[in-house]
Amino acid sequence: MKTYFLELKAFLFSSFWFLPICIIVFWWALSFFWVYLDSSSGLGIDIPYLAFLKGSVDSYRQILSTISSSMISIAGLVFSITLVALTLAAGQFGSRILKNFMKSRLTQVALWSYLATFTYCLLTLRIIRSEDYVDFFPDISIFIALIAALANIILLIFYIHHIALSIQVDTLLKDISAELSENMKKLYKKKQQHKAPNIEETKIKIFEKDIIHYKKSTEISTGQGGYISYINKDWLLNIAQEHDCMIQVLKYSWDFIIHGAPIMRVSSRKMLDIAVIDNINNCIHISKTRSPVWDIKFSLQQMVEIAVRALSPWINDPYTAISSLWRIFSFLSELHSYELPEIILCDSKSHPRLLMEEISYGELVELSLTQIRHYAKKSPFVLRQIDIWLDELAKLPLHTDFKRSIECHQKATKKILSQYSEDFLHYSVWDNFKDVK
Repeated sequence: MKTYFLELKAFLFSSFWFLPICIIVFWWALSFFWVYLDSSSGLGIDIPYLAFLKGSVDSYRQILSTISSSMISIAGLVFSITLVALTLAAGQFGSRILKNFMKSRLTQVALWSYLATFTYCLLTLRIIRSEDYVDFFPDISIFIALIAALANIILLIFYIHHIALSIQVDTLLKDISAELSENMKKLYKKKQQHKAPNIEETKIKIFEKDIIHYKKSTEISTGQGGYISYINKDWLLNIAQEHDCMIQVLKYSWDFIIHGAPIMRVSSRKMLDIAVIDNINNCIHISKTRSPVWDIKFSLQQMVEIAVRALSPWINDPYTAISSLWRIFSFLSELHSYELPEIILCDSKSHPRLLMEEISYGELVELSLTQIRHYAKKSPFVLRQIDIWLDELAKLPLHTDFKRSIECHQKATKKILSQYSEDFLHYSVWDNFKDVK
């Protein structure tokens, strides 16, 4: 349930409609509040700071009409600039990157601010009236409209500056890298220095030995297809202990699963009731789309996609690929200081009950580098940078699986680089100068 609300929150606050609608409704209510204050306080022009507003009903109407028309025009301009930026980003970096642009708070603020000011002026304009027996001058409401208009002019400058920065690859990679690092801190724990060796292998052997005694096997599938956004391990562990069964989870978090495919295998001493199977099914939440919430693979694949697209013949931008590799290797160097989630979970009596399918260090390295190395076969300087950073990464105190994967990528990278001469890869202007001298 917690993950469902996190996903809902991420969806709402990364949309272009939720926050603007909320603020427009807020300003709609605010317009009634200021008009009520104008009509009940009797202050108006007697306030020293509002004395410059003294004028006729027509002048008040002209002010509000000018502000409202200009705000709706600027709102159209902001929408146009946003769509152009989204189009450029999708063409250069890929459509998955659009989530990062859409959840930008400054972009959303710019959209709702102009529309909210337009709504405020429109609602205030209907209050101004001139009749034979009374004129109503909403001085405070006019003053608020002028302040909002001036603030929106300043906001437009900041918005254009923000858009100019956001479509730069360095800014985009910095934001993705920060999100990736934040998710890693949420999902993984810092590595313990004095952890007992081979404890995970021992638990797996015990699990494989004990599961033989559970003769009944039940495969549990989902009633819908989609991405596995969350698996409630605590609930599964409680169910396994309560009903004396052992559960194997067959899929990773955020893997895509088709309708009817098995996602878990439950081994028990007797056939499970339908109610128990339903409870186990409720421990898994399926999402229709992927989200960077609690998913490090999503952010990592975004950086890989930027590098791969930069190496394509129609873009041919190796510098962007190298910038993306900087962030990827920064992630890998930070990853080695974290412990990945445990594969085997035990109940309160230290009896292995739950076998999880979790992503390993090697699979994360594979996800980070394999595609980039493949598409960089004709970009020797990109390969050279990969080789240098792999050598630096190999010097760290890595997990066995991590180190083995790094060594495999080192061999594969050096094999591709062997087709280029050393003079070509290590060309130096200084060496050329010495030869001439």
